[in-house]
Amino acid sequence: MSIKIRQGNFEKMGVRSSEHEATFTFECKNGDNTAILLYPKKGGKEIRVDIPADFRIGTMVSITVQGISLLDYDYNFVLNDHVINDPYAVSIVGREKWGDESRLQEGFVPKSRFVVSDFDWTGDRRPKLADEDMLMYKLHVRCFTMQGKAKGKARGTFRGVAEAIPYLNELGVTVVEMMPVYEFEELMQPAPKNTLLNYASWKAEREEKETKKKVEKAPVKLNVWGYRDANYMAPKLSYACTDDAERELKELVHTLHENGMECILEFFFPEGHSGGYIVEILRHWVRDYHIDGFHLLGYGIPMNQILTDPLLSDTKIFAPGFTEEFISGNKEKNRLFVYNEEYLYPARKMLNRLEMNLNDLVREIVKTHAAQGFVNYIAANNGFTMNDLFSYAEKHNEANGEGNIDGSNWNYSANYGEEGVSRRKAVLADRKRQLRNAFSLLLLSKGVPLIYEGDECGNSKNGNNNSYCQDNAISYVEWSVRKRDRELTEFIKQLIEFRKNHPVLTDRAMYTHTCRPESGLPEISYHGENAWMSGPEYGRCAIGILYCGEYVLMPNGKPDDMLYVAYNFMGGQQSLALPKLPYEGDWMKIMDTAVEGEAFLETPERTRDQKIMLPGRSVRIYIGQKKPAKRRKKK
Repeated sequence: MSIKIRQGNFEKMGVRSSEHEATFTFECKNGDNTAILLYPKKGGKEIRVDIPADFRIGTMVSITVQGISLLDYDYNFVLNDHVINDPYAVSIVGREKWGDESRLQEGFVPKSRFVVSDFDWTGDRRPKLADEDMLMYKLHVRCFTMQGKAKGKARGTFRGVAEAIPYLNELGVTVVEMMPVYEFEELMQPAPKNTLLNYASWKAEREEKETKKKVEKAPVKLNVWGYRDANYMAPKLSYACTDDAERELKELVHTLHENGMECILEFFFPEGHSGGYIVEILRHWVRDYHIDGFHLLGYGIPMNQILTDPLLSDTKIFAPGFTEEFISGNKEKNRLFVYNEEYLYPARKMLNRLEMNLNDLVREIVKTHAAQGFVNYIAANNGFTMNDLFSYAEKHNEANGEGNIDGSNWNYSANYGEEGVSRRKAVLADRKRQLRNAFSLLLLSKGVPLIYEGDECGNSKNGNNNSYCQDNAISYVEWSVRKRDRELTEFIKQLIEFRKNHPVLTDRAMYTHTCRPESGLPEISYHGENAWMSGPEYGRCAIGILYCGEYVLMPNGKPDDMLYVAYNFMGGQQSLALPKLPYEGDWMKIMDTAVEGEAFLETPERTRDQKIMLPGRSVRIYIGQKKPAKRRKKK
């Protein structure tokens, strides 16, 4: 092959290719020995193209290689005799098989691949959901689809997630967040474990034993979650059931959009990446994959660059928090979202009666902000599942091989009488009620609710609260058909539908605590044993929250209902005041988690008393029903 080289143009990092030439641009330090390696796709000897020292500006090198079609080759870079991937590569080959230990052989390096996309995005429309319309569902592509939500080769893949979209749609999900789907190496290099030498043998044959220490091969662990350094611009090949991960992921995003659902990707960045590089990664996924938002974790996140980048100006950003500067400067109402641990801990504490503080929880239930949203969750991948939160008092991470010292010790969980799996009816009844209570709390709170994969059907990880390395049934969602799980799923569907039909629960307006003339009521009010309190009573663990529907219009243009949500986190019954309605009518009880089976009542119960006795560990919903106007008799 006859090839020629010339200095490149430094315009764009990574690779650009035309029919008969390719330009490679990457970063290096002055004095580095640099080259391009070309690997023929149809086999044959690799080609090394050394880069002259004067093909550099600053710490960048750029070379144009003429006489090749890059579609016929894979490639890598060489820096001081170390072969590395192109950090800007949009495809990486070599990790097609999940967990293939042959990749641990010395000298293995995956190859970068140049790709020309022909995916047809015609007609694609990003949903651009307002936060009041967002209900998030977080999943791991492999763990979500390995047992039952996909068929055959689609299990563990993007296509498997696409096959589950009708289920998610029926549940009421509008936003799907996926844990890392970029090309990470799941294999973790095992460290050799030296066996102890027998002292007597060593003394007798010390010279031989000193040079022949036995090495025990440690089992290979997998980083299933992918929170590590990676090839951030390439989709993960082993998450595809074909050899085209790019097309499968784009088809998934396109199908989500067709169903009115947004796609959020989670990214983790360790220390060492430049802000400019991180911004280019996000721009790539928005431009080429039509991604709707990013959940950003790690170090050195260039938030100012991200939030001021024109291409990312309407992209949703999820983070542990934002500085006041970013919040005050944000002009897009539905753009910034805080992953709200301030909700998780008070919720767990109150539900399991551990270090309870009702004031902390109520503040989170009604918390809103004009310039940022809050993602509320009680369970996620990093911690117990919702089921295990009420089944295990302690973490059980022994299977991770780290002596059960990994994972959080601050779980605020309880087992309700027996650790782990139980057949005792009383234990199971308590756990079922607590699951109903937890989802009621989550879906009746003001922020954006997030459900973790499988929690809606009682999925368990056997008490493992840090299953990052479990590529097995511990991590896989068990899509069971047990009656109690179906009941929970149906209950959650009803809660989501109720939330959707009552915008007073999701309205993001800041509260003025002034009374509207039509009703004489504030937007939100609190009620304990006595009505009309300024907040939760000190030392009590029961409260009623009244949402005044007069402040919020429904899609039909009429004001929403008066809603009264009653919570009792104590084990015994508690008395709550039910305030008088501002119009002629009665309170109707429509949901009660203390009711076995159908918590949403088939026939609402009229309540005329101004006091209600709320059973222990229960949540109720009341709706104010107006009496029909009396017809005047004709004269």
